[in-house]
Amino acid sequence: MALGKKKEMDYYECFNTASGLSVKAAKQLEDLMNNYTNVAEKAAGIHETEHEADGIFHKMVEELSRAFITPIDREDILQIASNIDNIVDYTEDIANMLDMFSIKQIPQPAKTMTSLIVKSCEALETAIKEFKNFKKSGKQLTQLIIQVNQYEEEGDKFYRSTVKELYQEGNNPIEIMKWKEIYDKMEDTLDACEEVANLLEAMAIKNS
Repeated sequence: MALGKKKEMDYYECFNTASGLSVKAAKQLEDLMNNYTNVAEKAAGIHETEHEADGIFHKMVEELSRAFITPIDREDILQIASNIDNIVDYTEDIANMLDMFSIKQIPQPAKTMTSLIVKSCEALETAIKEFKNFKKSGKQLTQLIIQVNQYEEEGDKFYRSTVKELYQEGNNPIEIMKWKEIYDKMEDTLDACEEVANLLEAMAIKNS
């Protein structure tokens, strides 16, 4: 009896799953920020999501190492997957900082930036779902990419004003240092979302 042919990996579906996990992690972080209790436990929950995302990334790397034909260049697949993974990694980093720095309460600017991260991840998830049909999608994919870019731009402006206010009004140098590092990582997360969106745009143009 002949053995069945091994099923090819659906890289687009892996992108969808990974981006869905980025949304999950962002919403977990938002819950932590808005319901600031059981910090270590909630951070551990985000770590579980990050671990799941890592598993998908490593599975894709393993498959790429032996795949003969891929729907787009393997280097491009790897780059998109790696950058989606970064989003979840950075989100976990933020939660871990809250725990490690023994943060006592969450200021409104941190909640606002977290909300932007959630919106950006959700817009990116929709863009990634659309990316599979990039040859037909056209304007729809472009609009979703623009939306992610707009969230990053909004976050960048808010980050600058928040850090400026932090230095102007802060009296405790240690607290300033803690929150500056947290806000930096939030900005990194929004940048990572934009990086994936820009990659999708570049890949769509390259393969059209």
